[in-house]
Order: sequence, then C-alpha cells, then structure tokens
Amino acid sequence: MHEIRELHVARVALIKDRIARLNRLDTARNRIVVRRLQARERQTDRQIAQIGAELVRLIDADPELARR
Repeated sequence: MHEIRELHVARVALIKDRIARLNRLDTARNRIVVRRLQARERQTDRQIAQIGAELVRLIDADPELARR
C-alpha cells in the first residue's frame, strides 16, 4: 500500500508540473524555450503513463484492491 501511495504522490506532482509547464508554454516566445518546454512535456507524459501502468499492475496484483 505504501508503494501505491508513493506512486500516486509522484503522479500528482508530475501532473502539477505539467500544468505549470503548459502555462509557461502559452507565454513563451523564444523558439528554443518553446522546444525545450515541448520536449519536457513529452518526457512528463511518458513518466505519467509509466507510473499509471505501474499503479494498475500493483492494484491488479492485490486481490482486495482489484475488487474495488
């Protein structure tokens, strides 16, 4: 259960970071800055997906949680 909580906290932090980055992207004008923000966005999306997949795996592996 601790592992699930830890992954959830990490996922929430990544989502908050993603929102802040999207806000910065809306105001960014420099091409290099825009590209770096977009690259970081793709990386964050991959990390969120990885954590989500691990959460699903852990929940499915626990019979009590899988029933919920």
